[in-house]
Amino acid sequence: MIRWIKSLNRRVLLLALSLTLISITVTESAYQAGWADLAESAYSDLWHRLSGVRHTPEHVVLVVIDDQSLLEHSDDPLVFWTPYIAQAAGVLREVGAKSAARGLG
Repeated sequence: MIRWIKSLNRRVLLLALSLTLISITVTESAYQAGWADLAESAYSDLWHRLSGVRHTPEHVVLVVIDDQSLLEHSDDPLVFWTPYIAQAAGVLREVGAKSAARGLG
């Protein structure tokens, strides 16, 4: 394996090393600038649009806290909502929910 590396001349190895370092620098710069997120979002969106609907979800329910309720209690800490979220989770468990997720933000 090392034999073929020795057969290459210095100029080719220097070019390969330079291109590697340049590509790493460009990639890291794009990541730090947020361009990678843009490209990833566009690619992901395109992928899901081209793949189409695989199946239609059934029996899906979204339980949300509306903006008006959040605004009415904007001075209250998030801990204020804990009993209500726990009660909602209990009701979901009782009715046989297979999964539940919570997200704030």
